[in-house]
Amino acid sequence: MKNTHEIFDTLIELLEDLGKSTRGYRKCAEVALAAAAENPDIAAPLYVLATAAERFVDINDRMPVPSKVMQAAYESYIGDVATLRDGFAGDDDKQKVDLLNSVAARIIARW
Repeated sequence: MKNTHEIFDTLIELLEDLGKSTRGYRKCAEVALAAAAENPDIAAPLYVLATAAERFVDINDRMPVPSKVMQAAYESYIGDVATLRDGFAGDDDKQKVDLLNSVAARIIARW
């Protein structure tokens, strides 16, 4: 079983390995949802990340996406992954909830 850091890092690696493409975001959503089901202690942040990846696919699937848009989306997504990874490594539950709400609000505003 992977530790918390490894689970989040897997999402970043997948996106990099699959060329920051809609296929990569689709795979990130799939992996994040599966990991959420197996790791209830971090299910909420993984669900938020899965939803963000699915939203990206819904908006950009079947149409050409400019490389600048893809790069900006990638940087935002991996930033969210890293923020949640680092925040959920600690023990402060209030901080985790505040961080989760902050990232979710940022994702909602982005899309």
